[in-house]
Amino acid sequence: MKVIPRDQHCISRKHISDSALKVMARLRDGGHQAYLVGGAVRDLLLGGHPKDFDVATDATPEAVHALFRNSRIIGRRFRIVHVRFGREIIEVTTFRGHHDNDAPQTAENGGNHSRQSASGLLLRDNVYGTLEEDAVRRDLTVNALYYDSGTFEVFDHVHGLRDLERRSICIIGDPAVRFTEDPVRMLRVMRFAAKLGFRIDRDTARAIPGCAHLLAEIPAARLFDEFLKLFLSGHAAATLELLLQHKLLQYLFPGTAHSLQRDMHTLALVRAAMTNTDQRVAADKPVTPAFLLAALLWPAADRQARHLQEHGEPPIPAMHHAAGQDDRRAHTDPGGGTTMARAAAVCWARKASRRRDSAASSVASMATANSAALAAPACPMAKVATGTPLGICTMLCSESTPCRCRLATGTPSTGTTVLAASMPGRCAAPPAPAMIAFSPRPTAASA
Repeated sequence: MKVIPRDQHCISRKHISDSALKVMARLRDGGHQAYLVGGAVRDLLLGGHPKDFDVATDATPEAVHALFRNSRIIGRRFRIVHVRFGREIIEVTTFRGHHDNDAPQTAENGGNHSRQSASGLLLRDNVYGTLEEDAVRRDLTVNALYYDSGTFEVFDHVHGLRDLERRSICIIGDPAVRFTEDPVRMLRVMRFAAKLGFRIDRDTARAIPGCAHLLAEIPAARLFDEFLKLFLSGHAAATLELLLQHKLLQYLFPGTAHSLQRDMHTLALVRAAMTNTDQRVAADKPVTPAFLLAALLWPAADRQARHLQEHGEPPIPAMHHAAGQDDRRAHTDPGGGTTMARAAAVCWARKASRRRDSAASSVASMATANSAALAAPACPMAKVATGTPLGICTMLCSESTPCRCRLATGTPSTGTTVLAASMPGRCAAPPAPAMIAFSPRPTAASA
């Protein structure tokens, strides 16, 4: 272990959240060890200003919860404590130790146990240990640095400072074993290499091809969480290049990875989407995963739509049917479920609609701008009759309230083609063909 005194590092408490300092002080007053750990220490040493602060302690989750009324214990795979100060959350973790897969969970050990699958995947890791053991149980050397706000010292157990100076991302321990325990660590390597502009350690990179297939064992919900971190943190373009270089994108978006290898136009489209997202993050503008999913899944949807057109389907229905198939596949892909797939499908449909009718695109933008319209009362004239995830309808309506099926608000009283992002069960009308014409709204005179 290497201890760096105050006069040999650049960390100042004025750059640390007051809430994090309060948490560490109360834990020390309660007789526990408490250190700032992880990305906050790394970024402070690099001269940055971190927004998130994590604390590591020898106190159990129950002991931490007892000290902070404004806290709650979360997680099952890794039990941690969230201490809330208004909108700020300080994450407190208990030192983890070396796991023993044969140790049973009992009331006496308080759930202090771990469990692995037959393939070596770490299913649970709640074994508590010492500071030294906790350091070697972390993922990356640059994220295993500890700062003591009481003594102002930095503790380095795994050569994290050396790798910071070398600008290298290195897995702690045997990379193959650590990737087998948790395959998502490979994605974390890509993410931090892109974020920090560091190179990937040679031994760490060599282990990735042999372990990449293990990502198939990770639940889609967890992959979606990692997808958000990979592409919505302001470094999507660099992350994409690393995923392609190390052939990991194919385990997240198989159809897309195949298309990117063969079609330079598709690759340019996806790269442009990533660059655009990075620019919006840098400008502090809102971003949405639906936009990136629409770009990433577009090659597969477009290929399927072209296939349907070759078999006689018109362009717009072909795109809708292709989107519907991707919607059904969303239960098993990293899109995280049908909500994101439908949102992406709306983008595809709007793109296809502009090809057919440029006037329809402006109405489509109104139709999909506010997802809150799903919970709004049904418009009396929005008689959408479709059983497909996406439908095209022609309506005559001047209602100013959002329709339940997300039709455009305040559409002209003349016939206008609009996109109806209706979903099964949302619209009361029975299934019907995609193109439906409705009669004009009855007036008081005609009544």
